[in-house]
Amino acid sequence: MTESKMFSATVSEPVIIDGRGLFSGLMCRAVIVPRYEGTGITYFREGLPIEAVVDNFHEQPNCTVLSNGRLSIAVTEHIQAAMWAAGIDSAEIHVHGPELPNHDGGAATLYDALVSVPDESLGMRRPQFTLGETLEVSDGDSYIRLEPCDELRISYSFAHPELGEQLYISELDRGMAVNELLPARTFITEREATMARSAGFLHNEHEEDALVIREGMPNKPFFFPNEFARHKVLDLLGDLYILPFEWTADITAHLSGHKLNRELARQLMRIYEQAKTQEQRR
Repeated sequence: MTESKMFSATVSEPVIIDGRGLFSGLMCRAVIVPRYEGTGITYFREGLPIEAVVDNFHEQPNCTVLSNGRLSIAVTEHIQAAMWAAGIDSAEIHVHGPELPNHDGGAATLYDALVSVPDESLGMRRPQFTLGETLEVSDGDSYIRLEPCDELRISYSFAHPELGEQLYISELDRGMAVNELLPARTFITEREATMARSAGFLHNEHEEDALVIREGMPNKPFFFPNEFARHKVLDLLGDLYILPFEWTADITAHLSGHKLNRELARQLMRIYEQAKTQEQRR
């Protein structure tokens, strides 16, 4: 492990974000406040903390949920992708509602809210973890493979029986993500939306909150020809920003989603902690 050039930072004053929940359809609010003691992200719901750590992942399809065993917060991936791009790694997020507010299914407006106030350096460098060997997690035909690399880059291949195939290949950094990844929106086909409502996962009837694909046509114009693949990368970055360190790798991902993102985060945290323990013993 080596020292990162990135300093930990928090928001300098409270940031308030309002919006409907993507899945619940309820009006939700997130109040992001500075955190000066230590680093990391802690959510609060009904005054109770839910730390953003891999042990608090709650297995649920379609989004990322964090739970303290009593209460949970859903759809943390978009705000965390926005925080990654903004370089904010220390904050308390007080959530009013069952999930984070959603605007259009992307993270660009969440980022705009975060950078509407100055950030504040905490004077501490984030540790950086260097991957020493190839790491892969898989589930059937889906997989994410990380290979050691001095930079962060990705090749993501997407395929869907109704939506076709898409590919996104790029180096990844915070600056490029603002315009190239954060605008990419959550998407769902009309058939999938009907199934999700029947299963009780989806209660939002407002189609403007995401891209809804009906007979191959979106309810709104695409921002990118490969917007589906870009949103999957956004989700990956947001899910992995739960890790308390900077990391680099050459990422190859195929058909992966939140389930594999969570497993990858667990594996990276395990390897990081093992490396940290070995370093302390020297």
